[in-house]
Amino acid sequence: MTATPESPEQRALAAAEELAAQGDKVTARAIRQAAGVRTAVAAAAAKQWNQQQAAEEELPPVPDSVQRRIAGIWGEAVTVARASHDAERQGWETQVAAAQAEARELEAVVDAAEAQVEQLRAELETIQALVLEQRSRADRAEARSEAEQTENARLRAELDQLRGQVLEQRSRADRAEALLEAQQDEPQ
Repeated sequence: MTATPESPEQRALAAAEELAAQGDKVTARAIRQAAGVRTAVAAAAAKQWNQQQAAEEELPPVPDSVQRRIAGIWGEAVTVARASHDAERQGWETQVAAAQAEARELEAVVDAAEAQVEQLRAELETIQALVLEQRSRADRAEARSEAEQTENARLRAELDQLRGQVLEQRSRADRAEALLEAQQDEPQ
């Protein structure tokens, strides 16, 4: 027995069924040993089970006219069941075909989306390469600009220095000229 029924009566009836299924004779003693119940419970279960079996065995054979009617009813039931089965099968086949068509359409959509993703990836890579190139150009231009600013500052400083030297030279030239004029103006 797989599951033990709760009441002793239930256990006894289950034991009777199990004994019969195994081909053993259903007796009070066999039920008591199999179910572990009192003798009175086992005897009642054996009596009940044996009476049911006797009642089932006492049924008269089915007459030919009834068997023909049953065969006709059975034939109609099989025909109706087959027709119903065929209709349901056609319905399912239609649904399967529709699902397969939808799956093919979705595959085409997925393929198109994957192609578009690949195209966008290629465009992204191109744009990233251009951005890197522009950054590199900007960095070089910035470096040139800084170098030119440094050179301009150096040249301004040099120009200021030269202006200072020019002013100093003019001042010296003016003094030398003044001295020369003063010397020329002096009587000899």
